[in-house]
Amino acid sequence: MKNYYLFIIFLFSFCFNQTDINTPWGNCLLINNGLSFDNEKMETIILKKINNMNQKFGEIPLKNNFTIIIDNGGYQTKNVHWKWSLGITFKYPEKIIIKDPSFSHTTQKRFKTVLEHELNHLLVNRIDVNHTIPRWFKEGFAMFHSNEISLNHKLEIARNLNNQNMFNLDAVKTFRGFSKKRFDLAYAQSAIYVLLFNDIYGEKALDNILFEIKNGLSFEDAFYASTSQSINEFEELLYPMLKQKYWWFNLISLPNQLFAFFPLLLIIAFIIRSNNNKKIEEKWKLEEELENLEEEIND
Repeated sequence: MKNYYLFIIFLFSFCFNQTDINTPWGNCLLINNGLSFDNEKMETIILKKINNMNQKFGEIPLKNNFTIIIDNGGYQTKNVHWKWSLGITFKYPEKIIIKDPSFSHTTQKRFKTVLEHELNHLLVNRIDVNHTIPRWFKEGFAMFHSNEISLNHKLEIARNLNNQNMFNLDAVKTFRGFSKKRFDLAYAQSAIYVLLFNDIYGEKALDNILFEIKNGLSFEDAFYASTSQSINEFEELLYPMLKQKYWWFNLISLPNQLFAFFPLLLIIAFIIRSNNNKKIEEKWKLEEELENLEEEIND
């Protein structure tokens, strides 16, 4: 009987935690298991994000039903990246899972940024009907347009600059099978590659790639149509520019490295000072003995 009541409570809460939202991208089933936003507030946030993207990138030709789940710790998935990710987007069926701020211990502002990032993935996935866009571009594009690129990404690049083999585009064409450490570097690479792209070709060219793919071109052809250069030519520019722009970011973390050695420096300083004090004491003792000897001779 007890289990029956628990099932009724669960079913009741589940029904009241979900709502349908009519969006320009199709019907969105919102399953809100979080504690930070009620359904009405979430509907406002989702519609605002989607409308802003439509104004920026134009309407998506495909309109499908999709689901957004706000997780408070109960969602289970075999995707290992979910352990350290704040949000994740699935293609089939279209679904966004995002951790509630009360569960992920992040701010509501950060939650909204992650939601925009994941909606960006949904947008790009629908446009990429031929599946030609590499993962580094998808992540970099999403991070750039959700204003997520930070100093941490630049520091991560600087820490790994000695390993040139890591900095080729094929290495981040997909993130499948990456460990947490490699995943963090791949995200940093995606972010900084897009920044370098903008430095070379301009932000307009970045968005134009998406428009060209929307018109039926592959990623490689859209890249060339937007930049008048091939992806290989862009790749040849990458590593020299990375070294030139980001090597000195290692100096930012240098004070922390020195701070780690501070206790050892204190010990060394203590030993040196103790030896100096010992030498002074021995000198004073010798002078005192000489004075005593001189007094004995005079007597």
